[in-house]
Amino acid sequence: MQIDSIARFDLNLKRYIITAVDLYSRFSFAYTYKSLSSKMALDFYQKLEKVAPFEIKAVKTDNGLEFERYFDSYLKENNISHFFSYPRTPKSNAFVERFNRTIQEEFVDRNIDCIEDAETFNSKLVDYLIYFNSIRPHRSLDNLTPMGFLVFKGILSKMSVTHT
Repeated sequence: MQIDSIARFDLNLKRYIITAVDLYSRFSFAYTYKSLSSKMALDFYQKLEKVAPFEIKAVKTDNGLEFERYFDSYLKENNISHFFSYPRTPKSNAFVERFNRTIQEEFVDRNIDCIEDAETFNSKLVDYLIYFNSIRPHRSLDNLTPMGFLVFKGILSKMSVTHT
């Protein structure tokens, strides 16, 4: 699982979107925060654990301060491997970097009018993520969705997808 953060400066305010992508299935998750810290990254990760349709065993992040302290301690306490990319090498986190671009083009830029209200923005973001993971085909998955790919590979049953 690759995890990263995006800083957006719009309408004279800052918003931070933390993003995650599973390299195998392309299952993706994101959440918007008013500030960025290790506590926010931990909050994001705990949300991710609740919605991910599989157990997360390893995480790769850049060297941002948000991925240290509380975030890193939680991963260690739960025996989740934490790998860091080399400084100034975004290509080593290529999957999440590509998702960052996609989410900005397909969602953030089209919903910029509600970014000021983080709760409303996150509510719309959840709808987008359901679309992204369950409806939108992905070329890298032979035009399956991430959830469809997990069903195809036998990792999820069809029933778990319909009741998610």
